[in-house]
Amino acid sequence: MSLRISQGILTLSAPVGQSTKTIERFITEHQNWIEKHLGSASPSPPLEEGCIFSILGIDRILSLPRGTKGPRVELNDTHLICRSATPELSIPRFLRTHAHPVIEARAHLFAQKLGADFKSLQLKDTRSRWGSCSHQKNLNLHWKLIFAPIEIMDYVIAHEVCHLKEMNHSQDFWKLVSHLCPDYRKHRRWLKTHGHKIQGYFTS
Repeated sequence: MSLRISQGILTLSAPVGQSTKTIERFITEHQNWIEKHLGSASPSPPLEEGCIFSILGIDRILSLPRGTKGPRVELNDTHLICRSATPELSIPRFLRTHAHPVIEARAHLFAQKLGADFKSLQLKDTRSRWGSCSHQKNLNLHWKLIFAPIEIMDYVIAHEVCHLKEMNHSQDFWKLVSHLCPDYRKHRRWLKTHGHKIQGYFTS
């Protein structure tokens, strides 16, 4: 197996028939290399008053009113407001908490459509993948999906939910993905083109 990074996109090549477990172990063993090289490919944009983040499909203007009373971080229909002296820490913590119930609700909806269920769902911050599904039926998804368009976030969630039925990337697996997300090919292309940009948000 081999890994290659080009323009912020990670590509893994493996022999036909290689088991998911072996591939996951290979990725884990090379985690430091992956994070080091992807990190250099996707620098975090500066946190400045007035910059715009797309959050759950809606553009929000960042406001940094230091020294005013109110919640440390809050989100409304138009603004992401941070009163913390360390927005680079407070904003990710807030958005990760905010994203969890949204992503979990979508995962339950897709699972119900397949007649499947999962034991737990956790939000991670790994650079090697957008999500994973364990043999124990635990889902792991990247919290930065909150910055992706809704249809992209849904594709990634649906992809991992389909692994509850098919722990591989066989034709049967992609049929399940197509059932939940008919435009999945278009969404995969979007991730390959733009995914590294949102992966770079709030990286040190």
